[in-house]
Amino acid sequence: MSNIKRETKRFIACGCSHGHFIDSGAARDFMSFKRDYKPSLTLHLGDFLDQTAFRAGACGTPDESSDISEDIIKGLHFVEAMEPDILFCGNHDDRAFRLAQSNKSVVAHAARTVVANIEDLAEKLDAELVPYTGTYDPRAWRMIGDIAFGHGFMYGMNACEAHVNLTGENTCFVHTHAVDVKTCRTLGGKTGYNIGCIADIDKLGQQYAGRRLKTS
Repeated sequence: MSNIKRETKRFIACGCSHGHFIDSGAARDFMSFKRDYKPSLTLHLGDFLDQTAFRAGACGTPDESSDISEDIIKGLHFVEAMEPDILFCGNHDDRAFRLAQSNKSVVAHAARTVVANIEDLAEKLDAELVPYTGTYDPRAWRMIGDIAFGHGFMYGMNACEAHVNLTGENTCFVHTHAVDVKTCRTLGGKTGYNIGCIADIDKLGQQYAGRRLKTS
């Protein structure tokens, strides 16, 4: 993993704001806290967009008509406001990167436009843009102090422990939208931190793991 060599005393992180699904109250609270806390390092751990229309299986469902422009505008507006030093891509953000290679020219064009918007904003903010890999890959994680930060890719009741077991480090992630802290049965007693999401749960409704016990 790439190690951030800085004398960082304060950092702040959030994730899973999900574009047009962002909770406006949570976003205001985050920005207010950041202004007061004055961190040296700011991280967005991914899923800053939702890209509902780009999801696999959206074809022929109401999701296919979801407004891509609104999602991009609201999602990137929050990213620009929070000014992250490190901007992680999550599985939802990665939809555009994958579909940019689609053999359907209209889909590929739309996806490439989204990718360009993401990359342009990261360059404007001088933020490191970290790719999403969908599996354990050191390129998708960053060590800050003694904690590995990343979007995460596993889910379920034991997501904290599963991520720690794979990274071998204290680990901070989002992905499953569920706040959790668990010290794991590893050498050194490493701890996993799932810091939840700042999306509006009511707007997300039941489309995200709605039939799973932990979601309920």
